[in-house]
Amino acid sequence: MQGLFSDQTYRDYLDFLIRCPGFAGENSLLIFTQKPDASLLMSFDKWKQNGRYVRSGERGIAVLLPAKYFSRIRRAVPDENGEIKEQMVTREVVALRRGYLYDISQTAGRELSEYETNSLKKENFDQLIHRVRQAVQPAKICIEPDVTSDGYFDAMSDTIFIDSGLSQTQTMKMAMYGLVHRSLYQQGGSIESINSIWQMQVKTMVYLLCRKLEINVPEMRFPGAGEWVRRMEPDIFVRTMRLLTKMTDEFVGELETVPALEKKQAHRMTLKEQLDLLNNLSIEKSFPPGKEEKEERI
Repeated sequence: MQGLFSDQTYRDYLDFLIRCPGFAGENSLLIFTQKPDASLLMSFDKWKQNGRYVRSGERGIAVLLPAKYFSRIRRAVPDENGEIKEQMVTREVVALRRGYLYDISQTAGRELSEYETNSLKKENFDQLIHRVRQAVQPAKICIEPDVTSDGYFDAMSDTIFIDSGLSQTQTMKMAMYGLVHRSLYQQGGSIESINSIWQMQVKTMVYLLCRKLEINVPEMRFPGAGEWVRRMEPDIFVRTMRLLTKMTDEFVGELETVPALEKKQAHRMTLKEQLDLLNNLSIEKSFPPGKEEKEERI
């Protein structure tokens, strides 16, 4: 793992996590090293149940799967008289075994229906920014000119400031930054530690949030990500990524629970309503002097 990540491959790994959610940290690394472009993974039998088959010659992607087995051990237990005696007891043990998954690109057969995507992807800028405003309450989001560094979270006033000169995409990205900063601050972090120690974690969560909401952020890069990963023990990195993806999913869940911004639809009048309106309209006409003005009704 320590030789796997560079600045670019770290971003590729985050894209992989968006395409293939639900895998544990170790398995996500195992899959990414073997097939980084994977998009939908199932076992051989699961593909068969879904009407597809693994093509001949395709190589499975090795992962770790839980396996249960039972073992009998001697244990000292008291009998009905309180005397300690040894007896054989059976216990359930959960271990890991090697299993294999296959990507949809390795299969053929029946077309699969589109998997359900989160509803936020279909919303426009006004609807998304409305959800963010509601989710951060009682904090406020102020979009105004000449904001420092395009945007920031001010803990004293509990306000997310965003520069009004940004595009809608950049505005949403800065709103995500404010959302993450405020959440970490509420959990006991200081603004200084969030901007230094948590810098890579914050950027990772913002990128995952934007990708989940299909906010296009091609300019986001992760300089120093390779070195950041290499400084960590593998199990620490796995736990860190589990935490970041979990927090990202919680943010999306909070946004989804906010009532949607109702779309204003123009009232379409029926034919009868249109005729009634025309019949009630009065048209004033100007007549030459000396002639009586008349009012005609349609």
